[in-house]
Amino acid sequence: MKQLIAVLLIILSIASIRGATRQGQITTGTNQGQVEVRLGFPEFQPKTGDPQTVKLTALFNQVLWDDLDYSGNVALVSRSFQPAGRFSIPTDVRIEDWTRAGVNAQYLAFGNATINRGKLELETRLWDLGVTQNRELIANRLSSGDLTENAVRITAHFFADQIIDKLFGGKFGIARTQIAYVATSGKDAKGRDAKEIYIMDYDGANAGPLTTYRSISFMPAWAPEGDKIAFITFRRNTSDIEILSPLDRRLSPFPSVGGTTGTPSWSPDGSRIAF
Repeated sequence: MKQLIAVLLIILSIASIRGATRQGQITTGTNQGQVEVRLGFPEFQPKTGDPQTVKLTALFNQVLWDDLDYSGNVALVSRSFQPAGRFSIPTDVRIEDWTRAGVNAQYLAFGNATINRGKLELETRLWDLGVTQNRELIANRLSSGDLTENAVRITAHFFADQIIDKLFGGKFGIARTQIAYVATSGKDAKGRDAKEIYIMDYDGANAGPLTTYRSISFMPAWAPEGDKIAFITFRRNTSDIEILSPLDRRLSPFPSVGGTTGTPSWSPDGSRIAF
């Protein structure tokens, strides 16, 4: 009798759980992520055919494509499926060509580029193809700081972040972030491998040393605002914390506390360091 009661209680419990699941169902799985946005991105067009404009515009196009592709929530319309033509200004675009079956773009990013006063100037646009009014989500003029490839890359990163922010409601893009890391670089004064702090763009470009101490430096930690990096260095033959700006390489003061100092970590407001 006791066994029968136990079995009935188990059955009732299972039924109760199933009922609760139907009323407040929770669905999980690896396929439950955010739905991708389908974006058409025809290459930005250089306004002139001079080699420098063509070269820098091509670099802008490649960096922007990679940024959007890496973002994880954007499905770029393959070049082979895009409508034929050059899409530089709004009158070049026929909405039906980008929304037809096989292309199915929901949004469109396009524009043009020219060199003016020692800078690459770009007209950038992002359109919502699913509406008939107020279609233009972004209509900006961007300008690189100069004509170096690094400046053009930064401008492409900036526009990529603008697109991601606009499409996903203020979720900041990561294209302008950087990575701090440790790399072996040459020898120290005693002939040992020197370890320096390096920084690079999130996509691996523009890698270069933050320190050139010819010593052992490691454990880099970014300040919350991204304007400083704290790290450990043995360049004075003891483990000290130093703080450097990746923007101008300016050294911020920090006391030498002695002992075995390690693992610097910033407070959320960037005013203090725990170590």
